[in-house]
Amino acid sequence: MLSVLTLQKVSGGLKSTLAAMHKIIDAVNGKIEKFESDTSRSQSFKAENIKTARDESMPVLLKDLASMRERVATVEPHREFWSSRALLLSRIPFDSDPATDAAIRLRYAGELAAMDGPLLALTQKNALIDGNLALVWACAMAGRVSGAELADLGAVDVPGQTEALALIDGCDASLAEAEMVVAGASGLSMSPSQKLTFARRMQPGRAESHNSPGRPSA
Repeated sequence: MLSVLTLQKVSGGLKSTLAAMHKIIDAVNGKIEKFESDTSRSQSFKAENIKTARDESMPVLLKDLASMRERVATVEPHREFWSSRALLLSRIPFDSDPATDAAIRLRYAGELAAMDGPLLALTQKNALIDGNLALVWACAMAGRVSGAELADLGAVDVPGQTEALALIDGCDASLAEAEMVVAGASGLSMSPSQKLTFARRMQPGRAESHNSPGRPSA
């Protein structure tokens, strides 16, 4: 699973590439405006030079777009992992040292298994208050075995989850904007539905903007 730091780096790289693409488009638009404002030239001359300006920009833009698609493709599958609160909780260690973490887990494995339902529930409640998410999850696992009624973990705030999902959404938003840039640079017209799709993807806060398997519903 990609870390938040890695996602930040990918997101930053995509934004840098997108900024470079916008600079190219600005330069092309400047040429187009110059041609269109030249009243001494015929429409055919203007059209030919505008097409040339667009065509000259396309190789670099397409290369940048392909690069962005590759990077987003490596990020998108991790949406499913970061969307799973259970998976994230199961990965939280008791201690950063592997040996210490293993010893603590072994200790709790025996203690929690021996607790009755009420005590196990109380232990988990206390762990939630203390922010000890590793113990919260260990209690949840023990509860699955014993059948004890424990807290609903659906509202637990797992560190990094919100930021990671926002970064993944932002990566797709950058790609959507880049695709719009290339479409505009090529001179191709887009249907209203295509424009709407791009617009939605460029608003990563909207739950319906993305349709990958791991995307949480609204």
